[in-house]
Amino acid sequence: VDLWQPSSISYVSEGTVTDVHIPQNASRALLSFLQEAHIQYKVLIEDLQKAVEKENSLHTQRSRRSLSEYNYEVYHSLEDIQSWMHHLNQTQPGLVRVFSIGRSYEGRPLFILQLGRKSRAYKRAVWIDCGIHAREWIGPAFCQWFARE
Repeated sequence: VDLWQPSSISYVSEGTVTDVHIPQNASRALLSFLQEAHIQYKVLIEDLQKAVEKENSLHTQRSRRSLSEYNYEVYHSLEDIQSWMHHLNQTQPGLVRVFSIGRSYEGRPLFILQLGRKSRAYKRAVWIDCGIHAREWIGPAFCQWFARE
């Protein structure tokens, strides 16, 4: 069981609303257990994979319109974020540089945005790391907004 809410099992008690994600092949067993234990439940999303695919499909259709209409208040896929980074680099080449610092465990390029004008060889810098946790959309969204501003 993947606990979604509350943030820790230590916060679960009788009467607490608890959201969990379970693999589809385990749903019958959990639902049977909940019924036998007389625990009220409600299935909020019948098939999470289909819901994600539907959202991604709608989002991809919207994002094809124009990157200038990019929505900084929603979750974006890695491909969307990387496309946004390259678009920013192309439209602001004097201020933005995109480059890879290596590859992830899964072999994906790890892209960096470097912001600012070259004024001297060595100067102080700030490193902002975004999107290091799964399902954390606000980190990358904030950094994208920050870079745009």
